[in-house]
Amino acid sequence: MSATFGVRATTTIARAATWGFLGWILENAAFGPRFSKAFGGSRVPFLPVYAAAGAASSFLPLSGVGTVGRFAALAGTFTAVEFAACALDRTAGGPPSWDYDPSDGSPVGGCVDVPHVLAWGALGTAALSAEDAIRRAAA
Repeated sequence: MSATFGVRATTTIARAATWGFLGWILENAAFGPRFSKAFGGSRVPFLPVYAAAGAASSFLPLSGVGTVGRFAALAGTFTAVEFAACALDRTAGGPPSWDYDPSDGSPVGGCVDVPHVLAWGALGTAALSAEDAIRRAAA
């Protein structure tokens, strides 16, 4: 196993765990109790869509990319993750875990919307900026 693979794997796992938990905190603070049906009704303080977004961020080539480029890359990637997770969620049965436009009526309608695309970009940019600052402080 190469050192690069080890660092990437560690970053991916750390981001998935951190984002899954912090996403749960954010959602609960903003909207009240939120738990993923991925855990079969158990009240696990972790939201997989945030974890998947965090993990995906470790595969983006963002070194040397400016803030606007980071924002765009993260917003697009995280929205794609959210759309895929939403489509999967809709196949699991029961009420959808989220629906930004219930009037749409299509099987994956309401999975994404512009305000959430912007929120994903802002959240990702802020999180990676904080991660960069922590790394600089630790060096």
